[in-house]
Amino acid sequence: GLGGGGLFVLALSVVGDVLSAAERGKVQGMFAAVFSVSSMIGPLIGGWFVEQFSWHWIFLINVPLGILAVIGFAASFPAHVVTHKHRIDWAGAAMLSVSLASLTLLTALGGRSFDWASVESYGLAGVAALSLLAFVAIEKRAAEPILPLELFRENVFRNTSALSMLTGAAMLGAVTFLPIYLQIARGVTPMISGLLLAPMTVGIIAATTVAGRYMRNTGRYRALPLAGMAIVAIGAVMLAQISADTSSWLFSGMIVVFGFGMGLCFPVLTTAVQNAVPRKILGTATASGVMFRQIGGSLAVAVFGAMMTARLSAGFGGMPVSAEMGPQAIAHMPPEARAMIAGHVVDAIAPIYWVVAALAVLGVLFSLVLKEIPLGRHTRPAPTAE
Repeated sequence: GLGGGGLFVLALSVVGDVLSAAERGKVQGMFAAVFSVSSMIGPLIGGWFVEQFSWHWIFLINVPLGILAVIGFAASFPAHVVTHKHRIDWAGAAMLSVSLASLTLLTALGGRSFDWASVESYGLAGVAALSLLAFVAIEKRAAEPILPLELFRENVFRNTSALSMLTGAAMLGAVTFLPIYLQIARGVTPMISGLLLAPMTVGIIAATTVAGRYMRNTGRYRALPLAGMAIVAIGAVMLAQISADTSSWLFSGMIVVFGFGMGLCFPVLTTAVQNAVPRKILGTATASGVMFRQIGGSLAVAVFGAMMTARLSAGFGGMPVSAEMGPQAIAHMPPEARAMIAGHVVDAIAPIYWVVAALAVLGVLFSLVLKEIPLGRHTRPAPTAE
């Protein structure tokens, strides 16, 4: 997580450093398309590993891929000599990490591993709140804060941060539970599940291509998240209608619509914020957008997981949901039992997409108040030694 997060932010920051604002939109769209293709191929390969070998290979495969990436980076990336040492805001990073970790644990475990009205819940909530207050106090005094608080005075940064959280919540919140629906309610294998989710990638790639060219040709961007979040809301409402009998063609259409809406949003937010902030804090602003997207996704998965578990437990008469009730175990049950479980799973998952639709509508509202600063066609002058 530490390595991947750093590399992801580095790639986005380099684009902002060497390309004009108008060109960034096109390249950010390419990044989103590549990421989407990887997200499609990854589950397929992962499903094949699980079926043919072991789940351990899901992690081991990253070793040779990582070595190839290091070799390619060393051979092609231009060297950059740092002439000024920066002070890392270790205290701020630590407090922010503690706050986010506590909040994620609270939303993930509350109501399942312990009651909401319990010492554990109150303790995690208290730690999250106190560490957040400490983070704010540290950032006000830090020489080089990890997240300069004055950035929130900037309309573009403030609204793109909110949109990043909402897109992260909508995307991860939606995608995380679709394999559960496919493998349990529909009874397909992990590999087939990955194939059935592939059409979403088609929608994302098509939309990121459109978004990138739109920004490059017009120098504008606000219409993209506005339309994108509206389409995401439509796609989420469609997904809220899924059942165990939903045809594969209809399901594919639903996720293509959802993916197209997300694809219109992905390249915009980073491009917009990089266009709005001074070059010296471009990396910080870029990293903040990624952070907010991850926060939104993590919290959404935790909250939606708690929702699903609670509804499943209610469907089974208050019985706790066992981890052993997986797709393989269900496949060996009598048809009547499989049908009953499939119905409960659909009833537990479908309402999640109504919440996703509501988040997307909120995203439309943030898009309406997003300030549009025309994207220039010239790179900024190289900075002096920093």
